[in-house]
Amino acid sequence: MPVDAILYVQVPKTTTPHDWQRWRDGFLERFPRFTDLGQDILVPDWNVMDEPVVQTENGWEVIWEVFPRSVFLQVYYGMGAYYGPGYERGYLPNYIEYAQWLEINIPESCVWYGNDSGSAASIFNNFARALLLSYFHSVGYQPYDAKKEDKKSWEPAQAECWRLWMVEQERVLREVREHDGLQ
Repeated sequence: MPVDAILYVQVPKTTTPHDWQRWRDGFLERFPRFTDLGQDILVPDWNVMDEPVVQTENGWEVIWEVFPRSVFLQVYYGMGAYYGPGYERGYLPNYIEYAQWLEINIPESCVWYGNDSGSAASIFNNFARALLLSYFHSVGYQPYDAKKEDKKSWEPAQAECWRLWMVEQERVLREVREHDGLQ
């Protein structure tokens, strides 16, 4: 069973249920493949906000922050297999398209991308999407599909993608903390 990709959208706590419904309707209109899921699209995920969690991703410390002025909406739990360095399975262009729609159509939002394996989600802004898409176009599914003895040859590309990803995450998290009143 593959590790599923998860998208979250961070929105102001002043967001109303009417806003959620309007965004949900717009998302379902744009992406009708999710129509049968209805109310399971763009639902608040209160677990994200309970307390900060520190986890390690490929040697990098990732902090799941608590943002007191925000609510996280989970786009949909089972949207497909995750794609990222070290787990090159899902169809990344779909997740980028969903993220772009969310950013354009939900004011003051911030999209996060992660997976259901217990790893922390990361901010999925234009830079992060372009970086991951470049990696996707460069290596595709080859690292995941490689024979065990060939997997080591992909490690430098994976490590460099993760390094650039984390540098951007740190930069953007500083901005998000400032926006959300955190220091």
